[in-house]
Amino acid sequence: GRGHVYSIEHLPDFADKTRQELARHGLAAYATVLTAPLVRHDIKNEVWLWYTVPTLLPDEIDLLVIDGPPATTGHLVRYPAGPLLFKHLSPYATVFLDDAFRSDEQEIVDRWVLEFPEYHRQVKETQRGCAILRKETQEEVLRRCNSLSIADVA
Repeated sequence: GRGHVYSIEHLPDFADKTRQELARHGLAAYATVLTAPLVRHDIKNEVWLWYTVPTLLPDEIDLLVIDGPPATTGHLVRYPAGPLLFKHLSPYATVFLDDAFRSDEQEIVDRWVLEFPEYHRQVKETQRGCAILRKETQEEVLRRCNSLSIADVA
């Protein structure tokens, strides 16, 4: 009974279908589907096509699931989610990136880990792979460092 899901869609018809399905299943009060056209964003002196960042998003995001825009939109098309949304993540947020077995998504995660070193990654075996990023607590960092062997460091 707590929490709220925000979904960003660039295609109005798909956003409407999603809203209809939420209503049909009695979940409309728990989710907001925002229509956000793809626009150009200047990030680190490169131009990227990604969603208009809606002003209706919460100040702190606890769970970020990235499954769009579609790969056919362009090279590394999901990369802007990091620079545009990670600053809105709560201290204990988790990020899921779908399709993590694709080379573009692997490169995106590599970039994010370099640009946001406070996040560490895991990849879960799913049909198309799922990259998971989250900040480590100080306790987790110490536990991980204490469990490293010489072979892990070399």
